[in-house]
Amino acid sequence: PRSPTERHATRRGARGPAGARGASSMAEEASVDPPAEAAAGPASMLRYEFVEAEEVAQFIESGREDVQIVDVRDDDHEGGHIVGSMHVPSEEWNEEERIDALVEELAPKRTVVFHCMQSQVRGPRCAMRYVARLSCADREQQVLVLRGGFTNWQSAYPLLVER
Repeated sequence: PRSPTERHATRRGARGPAGARGASSMAEEASVDPPAEAAAGPASMLRYEFVEAEEVAQFIESGREDVQIVDVRDDDHEGGHIVGSMHVPSEEWNEEERIDALVEELAPKRTVVFHCMQSQVRGPRCAMRYVARLSCADREQQVLVLRGGFTNWQSAYPLLVER
């Protein structure tokens, strides 16, 4: 049997692993000026990158334990979520203490992937807040935002959605 990634690639005509765009090759990048307390941190600009659903599916299918997916949807979280994701509603991202606790909790992870329903507002905003607090803690991780969000994910990878 073919994996969900292979089914998706066949259905959509997507590139295979050799031609897939990785997070490091993403042309789109978002940045935000660091908060005052992060100005002396390791980076002068704080960044996250967008990642394609195909790459996140490969993370899941390969069993990568150094990757954590963070779902920041609020009430729209009902009805399903990405396999292995953790739910931290966007309404909790206004408290620095909560974000700092998440930075500590996710410290062992190499990569953190954020998403909301479409990854246009909440996902990127929470990723920026996470990166800012990560910098204040003088830590480094690859921070990504799932392009197209859960809407794109559930239509492309229904077998990687838990209900």
